[in-house]
Amino acid sequence: MIDEKIIREVREAFSIPAIAVAVVHADKHPEIAIQGVRIAGEKSPVTEHDFFHIGSCSKSVLAVMAAKQVEQGRMRWDQSFFEVFPELRKGARPEYLDCTLERLLLCRAGIAAFTDLNADPIPQFGPVTSNPATAFLQALLSRPPVTPPTKSGFAHRYSNASYSMASAMIERVTGHTYSENIQLTLVDTLGLSAWIGWPNVLSPEQPWGHQLRGGKAEPFPPDHPYRLPACLAPAGDLSMPVTDIARYAQWHLRGLMGKETLLSAETFRRLHFGYDGFSLGIGNGRWGGLRFSGIDGSAGTFFCRALFVPERNAALCIMMNAGTGTADMPAMEKITMKLAKRTFNGWWKWWL
Repeated sequence: MIDEKIIREVREAFSIPAIAVAVVHADKHPEIAIQGVRIAGEKSPVTEHDFFHIGSCSKSVLAVMAAKQVEQGRMRWDQSFFEVFPELRKGARPEYLDCTLERLLLCRAGIAAFTDLNADPIPQFGPVTSNPATAFLQALLSRPPVTPPTKSGFAHRYSNASYSMASAMIERVTGHTYSENIQLTLVDTLGLSAWIGWPNVLSPEQPWGHQLRGGKAEPFPPDHPYRLPACLAPAGDLSMPVTDIARYAQWHLRGLMGKETLLSAETFRRLHFGYDGFSLGIGNGRWGGLRFSGIDGSAGTFFCRALFVPERNAALCIMMNAGTGTADMPAMEKITMKLAKRTFNGWWKWWL
């Protein structure tokens, strides 16, 4: 059973309006616990079917989309970006000519990050631009790489725009938009609920995002101007209920344990552990002889985390409708440490 006392203590200590937790095993119905309210200072309670923004956890979804196309023979991990977009080769810097689908998903393509839009705003192309999405790709390819190239390629440098490029490849090959691919992958194939954007834009009755400032949670209403740009949506603008993120995690856990799923066990191992530190949209590490992997996502007003330890046949999902705009939010670290010790039988170590 999930210790709900831990959830309550963290909520009260850090002024988190709502926290949802799921403990997942491969062949059991996930355990769910959820506490709190949709909007700070109001009384509407959250439910297990409410949507929470999952931020960069959606990078793993894009990697799954790519893996599905690879397994079906429609794409290759080593497929060049310019094989799919030959018309963009002209004007691209020569350092990017070896850019591949896998390198984009690994964030090893030298592509600008666009993780801090105040420091590095999205280019504005104006009303005369007929295709802003293509213009954004061209702008990325004309910028100097963020790390110097070596004989083995670029070093890992986390990048949202790298996922925009990978999504563009998938869109052109499939003939479907990112939104349509989300529908086909998560909704039609896996039977999950998903929404691109903030939950309260879907409905004002859904949980609102909050930023923690001075010990208080500031709610962001549906008409708040803070939005993720459409060109970065594939990198982190997805919302799901805790019940569905739990089922998504269970699907990954079953694949990691070699159980039959919609992707092969080999593909799941590649997604989670193909590369050390950060594989295909998923981080990983080792502690005490155990492998673990995980996804983190926060666009500053929500926070979602999922951890996988296949040797323990367990995964842990935590969702909050509050954030601080940083990756080391103390509330998430605190609750992760306490719940992971129980979920993984006393074992715990985060990779960051």
